[in-house]
Amino acid sequence: MTKFILWFKIIWAALSSRSTQAFYDKISTFYDDIYIEHEVHAKTIITMLYEIYAGDENKTFILDLGCGTGMMTKLLSEKGFTVVGVDISLSSLCVHHDNYPTHELIQADAYFLPIADNTFHSVVCLGVWRHFPDVEKVLSEVSRILTSDGTFIVGYFPPALAGSISLNQNWTGRLLIRFYKILTKTLGYVDRADFALEEETVEVAKKMFSSVSKVDTAFDRNILLAQYPLENKIYTKTQDSEVIQFYDILRCPSCVSTNKRIGQLKLIQNNWLICQEPECKHKYPIHKSIPLLLQEEGEKWATVSEENLQVSFEEYQ
Repeated sequence: MTKFILWFKIIWAALSSRSTQAFYDKISTFYDDIYIEHEVHAKTIITMLYEIYAGDENKTFILDLGCGTGMMTKLLSEKGFTVVGVDISLSSLCVHHDNYPTHELIQADAYFLPIADNTFHSVVCLGVWRHFPDVEKVLSEVSRILTSDGTFIVGYFPPALAGSISLNQNWTGRLLIRFYKILTKTLGYVDRADFALEEETVEVAKKMFSSVSKVDTAFDRNILLAQYPLENKIYTKTQDSEVIQFYDILRCPSCVSTNKRIGQLKLIQNNWLICQEPECKHKYPIHKSIPLLLQEEGEKWATVSEENLQVSFEEYQ
């Protein structure tokens, strides 16, 4: 597929989508063909993690936030890390699963991560940070699920226009960014290419982490490294004898959003997850081994009795 055709498909997907989720659903089958520069930044992040957790890779639990079709998750897994991928685009996750069926994946919203507190030693986020209008909310969720000396690595900055077109910090670049902001807002999704995103992220991260620094990478880009969340935590490094059970770390996103309920989930017939909180009881389907842990998904099935959930999600489609 030529570059021209790929970009035509990207532009058409952008014009016909009305949300970030819908956009990535539409480009999932050719995403890896057009965003090839992401791999350079991914390798920089992996080198950083390799230095931080040298010798403990197989005991280091990492969340790939915005994992998409799986490039970063694959590279991390190959280095021996235990990785879970999260993305809001189900189509991207299905492509990911088809390519790498052994990867543990979750469909979720970054604002309401359906994960237990103090679970991950590291969270990495590459290429999707520009889609989060509320940086503080996502950083708060990241901090919540990290262990006491956890690390968060996010990049790249400054973000490129449409994730691929680099701009200079001059009047032309600022004018293009302003036009692009108006266009994406009109189309109904967020894609921040502004130069202020980096500084905003740094300032918010300094409020939540003890150590915040920037690392240079390729193409005149920076990657942000934040370490040691400031919230009171108990560090629990995974021991050699411990086996992390995927379903044990999952939580009901509706309960997570309240900060008052644990939201423990019960697995039914390997097809559904049911919240065990009496006042909730939201139910979440599992598709292609991917738990669909979006609040709206849980609400959709809330009134269906447990007895009627003995069949797979696909049978309801």
